[in-house]
Amino acid sequence: MWWIWPVYVVLLVVMTFLSIILARIVDALDKKTKLSGGFLGGILLAGVTSLPELITSLTAIILIGNADMTFGNIVGSNFFDIIIIGTVMLCMFSIVKKCKLSKNTGILILLCFLVSLMLLVFNIFYFSAMIPAINVSVLSIVFIVFYVFVVLLSKKEDDIEKEPENEQQTRFSSMGIKQIVLWFILSAIALIGVSVGITYATDFIAETYNIGSSVAGALFLGVATSLPEVITCIELTRLKNFNMAVNDIYGSCMFNLLILTIADIFYFKGTIFSFNTQTLYFLSFMVGAIILTGVTYLLKRKNAKIAQSGWFYGVFGLIITASYIICMVLSAI
Repeated sequence: MWWIWPVYVVLLVVMTFLSIILARIVDALDKKTKLSGGFLGGILLAGVTSLPELITSLTAIILIGNADMTFGNIVGSNFFDIIIIGTVMLCMFSIVKKCKLSKNTGILILLCFLVSLMLLVFNIFYFSAMIPAINVSVLSIVFIVFYVFVVLLSKKEDDIEKEPENEQQTRFSSMGIKQIVLWFILSAIALIGVSVGITYATDFIAETYNIGSSVAGALFLGVATSLPEVITCIELTRLKNFNMAVNDIYGSCMFNLLILTIADIFYFKGTIFSFNTQTLYFLSFMVGAIILTGVTYLLKRKNAKIAQSGWFYGVFGLIITASYIICMVLSAI
């Protein structure tokens, strides 16, 4: 069935185009409004770029009935999202070193670290902690609580100055707020349609080539649904808005965990948390990558001398990016 690969690639291309548009839209809103980067990046953009994960996960659960693919999709997406930051630091260090990060961004990184560490511990002991009365895992409740903290955090104003509007011009710079919002809504709707198509394409690939559902979810589906975060992170960094790029990545990670809660509610055959050795590898390396980005954040906020040089971001970015490759090799053994 060779035709599935061209279809898969076309869907990825369309998703890339939509992601670039969304990044430029949110950057324009950031410069034209007084909304915080935490809300625009961590909630609004993160929610939209996580729509593929939401749609594909619900499709896998409700229409396909594949819980393994759903869990693998979210874990793979979150790990890949963190790696995006490392890759951007590695390849765009000259821009990153000049950008500032807000206090709210650091808190968001901390929240993501804590909830990811909790997920790792549960995986180590293969403990799903189901609540019989509602047939939902304790983890799902915890994810809701943590996301409430993210929403509350987004209401706080950033403690850094925004980039002047005339610094980086896009086609949306000359538009009014209503026009920009309309473009945002239309792009989000289109992204939903593409996401459904990618879910079916991935499931078809898994069945045709006898690939495990968790592997297919973490590799093909996880990477594909993380593409919006990849493109928006690169585009926002190019527009010298690295703070919002980081908010988008970590906001997406937190929203993805909320998606697991939603999927857990709609899955009636047991728990959505299908822990295994492969997810253990992914979660372990992901927690390590979050720690490295956290260290980078702290040094940058303290304006440490080492954080003023480009090689610092290049080295940390290389280590974070390499961790993904190592994890993929170990999970394939």
